[in-house]
This record gives sequence, structure tokens and C-alpha cells, in this order.
Amino acid sequence: ELKKDPQRSPREIVIGGFSMGGNIAYQTAARWHAGTRNDPLGAVFGLSCYLNHNSRVWSLLEDEDEQSTSTARRWPPTFCAHGTADDFILPDWGQDTYNRLVKAGISSESKFILLPGVQHEMVSSEMNQLLSFLKTVMQKNDAALAAEKESS
Repeated sequence: ELKKDPQRSPREIVIGGFSMGGNIAYQTAARWHAGTRNDPLGAVFGLSCYLNHNSRVWSLLEDEDEQSTSTARRWPPTFCAHGTADDFILPDWGQDTYNRLVKAGISSESKFILLPGVQHEMVSSEMNQLLSFLKTVMQKNDAALAAEKESS
């Protein structure tokens, strides 16, 4: 549907989720950005989630040359959060995923936060930090889109 609406830029779209939904968001972002004709999405977020060590995402991000159109270089700012008391999806798994995304070269505007004492749940402080992150990122995206429209 996105490609059918020329009035909507992918940079106006945020994808994300909690737990398995965060994994699906990462999978979707990797596949979207692997399509070299696709403009980058606006942002990605994953809450209390992780990617397996053999996830297809890693081959899309890590098996590339140094071209400026690589999947990781086009990956948008990403917000990750994980509770330190999560005994369902361990915090180390989420941290490892984030570290590997960073190592692959995702946006330097990305952020990982640990939430002290939080289990496998979403809490208001996490939502507030996510919303603040998205507001900042999307304002930058809006400004860049406006500048592009003015110059064309």
C-alpha cells in the first residue's frame, strides 16, 4: 500500500513492537531497507525483544560491501528498551541485538535503554522515553522532507 501512495514518504512511517512484535519490526525494517529502491523508513523501535543469532536480518545487514546504499547505512534511528527483571526475554539478549545492530552500522541516532526492575511488560517511563525519541526523530524527518520539497 505504501508504494501506491506517492504523497506519503516512507520517512513518515514508524514501525515497532513489543516482544515478538519488536522482532517482526526488525525483520520488516531489514527487508524494507534491503530493497535499494526503497526510501528509508522514519524510525524503528523494539521493546523487550531480540533477534536470534542466525536471524535473516544479520545476513541482510552484515554480508554487504561498503556501498552507501547498504541496508545498515539506510536503517533509520532505532529505539530499544528492555527491563532488567525480564525473565522471559533476557535483557542480555536485547542488549546483544542492539550491539550487533550498531556494529552493523545502523543510525548513530539509535538508543538502547535498560529499565531497572521492569519485567516483560511496558511501563509509562518507557513509553515517555519512546515518544520523546520519536518526536525528535520525526521532527528531523519532517524538516528534511520539507527542505527536499522546496529544492525540487
